[in-house]
Amino acid sequence: MITPRVSANLGQPVVLLNRPGGGGTIATDAVIASGNDGYNLLVNGDQMVTSPHLMGKLVRHDIFRDLAPVTRFFTVPFALIINPGVPANTLAEFVALAKSGKSKLTYSTPGNGTGNHLAMEYFKAVTGADVLHVPYKGAVQAITDVMAGRIDSIMFAPQTAVPNIRAGKLRALAISGAARTVALPDVPTFAEAGMPGFDVGTTFGLLAVAGTPEPIISRLHTEFAGAMRDPELRKKIEDAGTVVTADTPAEFAKKLRADFERNGKIIRENKIQSE
Repeated sequence: MITPRVSANLGQPVVLLNRPGGGGTIATDAVIASGNDGYNLLVNGDQMVTSPHLMGKLVRHDIFRDLAPVTRFFTVPFALIINPGVPANTLAEFVALAKSGKSKLTYSTPGNGTGNHLAMEYFKAVTGADVLHVPYKGAVQAITDVMAGRIDSIMFAPQTAVPNIRAGKLRALAISGAARTVALPDVPTFAEAGMPGFDVGTTFGLLAVAGTPEPIISRLHTEFAGAMRDPELRKKIEDAGTVVTADTPAEFAKKLRADFERNGKIIRENKIQSE
């Protein structure tokens, strides 16, 4: 959705090359090796600030040394979602239940070291809630078993769960971000539910290679962030439950650093290893 607008403004095609694998390191290393002329760029998400902690010396690059942030496209918020059978109608009631010791609550994730896992461990650290982690091999089964009642809760990007939340098959207690999402207007933010500053979710952004001339960074920011601010495109993205950011290079750099340090702390303290 973004590249046609950018291509038209730049007067040349923008080609997407998918290079999955290695926790995002394959694509990242390929871009870094391509040089800093501004023609080879990286779109990456939270893998950038998680893989170095999970994979150690297998990650050869340093994102703060080797990459130059251009703009954060958007953030996919996480919602704390529970099975309706759990006797909690609010975030505060869920935390109280998890801390009471009356029953051992569980939460599922798509796997160890995923953003969902780190977000829920962060939630536990902030609230003192005692919730047992049950890792799955994929998101579909993880959310399906919450709906079936085999698992009590999940920290999940709610887009695919919206129909089941609206139908009452799942219950969303709170959602991350500064404002409520268009897709779930009745679900309070974590701040509204009593947890200010709980900023979790999946971030996607654009980066160039370190040393790319500042005028090129500035032009790339203008074109890509400008495309994200297009009213028609923005509505399509936000209707799906995603929050458009389109921030400055400095703001994106600050966000990367904060997430890198927070994820590293969670991974170290909980001795989390990737699968």
